[in-house]
Order: sequence, then C-alpha cells, then structure tokens
Amino acid sequence: MIKKLAQGNGWELTHETHAHTLDRTYLRLQSEYGVVEIKTFDGTMLHALEKVEREYNTLKEQGPITKRPTIICLCGSTRFSQAFHDENLRETLLGRIVLSIGCDFKSDHDLMIAGDLTEEDKERLDELHLRKIDLADEILVLNVNGYIGQSTRREIEYAEAHDKQIRYLEHKMSL
Repeated sequence: MIKKLAQGNGWELTHETHAHTLDRTYLRLQSEYGVVEIKTFDGTMLHALEKVEREYNTLKEQGPITKRPTIICLCGSTRFSQAFHDENLRETLLGRIVLSIGCDFKSDHDLMIAGDLTEEDKERLDELHLRKIDLADEILVLNVNGYIGQSTRREIEYAEAHDKQIRYLEHKMSL
C-alpha cells in the first residue's frame, strides 16, 4: 500500500524494514521535493500511510527546494530530548531551517555546563523560545504519547495568536 502510494506520486521507496520485536516500521521516501522518513511505533501501516500522504502533500505544495526554506520551530517538553534530536534531523534533511530548544533541563550534561538555573533563567529561556516562534513560519509540536505540558500549551496559543501554521508529531489531542 505504501509502495503503491509512493510510486504513484513519483516517490522512490528506498528503505523499508519491519522490526517485529519492537513493532516498528521504518520508511524512507524520496523525490524531487525532498525526503520523508516515517517511523511508526504502533505497527499500523495506515498511520504511516496517512503521515506519508500529509508529508508528501506538504512538500508538493512547497515545490522543489529553490526558494527560501521553511523555518520550523520545535515545541514540546524537554523530557523528550530524543524526539527533539530526531525531528531536528528529519526536518533538516527535508530542507527546512530548524529552531529548537537551547537548553535541556532534563540533561545532566546541559545542566553541568549551564550551572544552577534559577526560575528567572527558565522564564528568560521560555521567552527566548517565543522569539524563535516569531522567526518561524510554523511550529512542530512534539506531543510524544499525546503529552502537551503547560509551557507547550502556551507556545501553541502564542503561535495561533501570531497566525503560525501548527503541525503535530502525533495526531492532535484535545487541549
């Protein structure tokens, strides 16, 4: 099903594996519009198919990469630092400029470098992230397992108020 959609839309399926022990599917599709990489963890190919269709349509609307790249700001809980890393890489490979968190409060390494951070420091960094949203064309909400915390809700509301396009890593959950 995925292969048919990909080939029917000018995409080349370059990699497909099924790791049954982890119930994951990895797909890598590429065309003149860029690369789409899909990782599903629920084992449903339908979910992967929907995501491929959305990504393909988004890339097709943007056209071949000849104009200023879209600027994406990643938003979500820093507890999902791996998701920030993965989506930063994926969006970059799609030819987008990615703005992300500058300090991971859950990382011992970041905290060791930054030192003791006060509540004022956190507020200043939260405000800085809103400025990144100002620079972005859209935000990508990293709502891993549907989780959207208080800070992320504020960022979504801010993006909505400033007419930014909003995408979600996983299907949008009710706020």
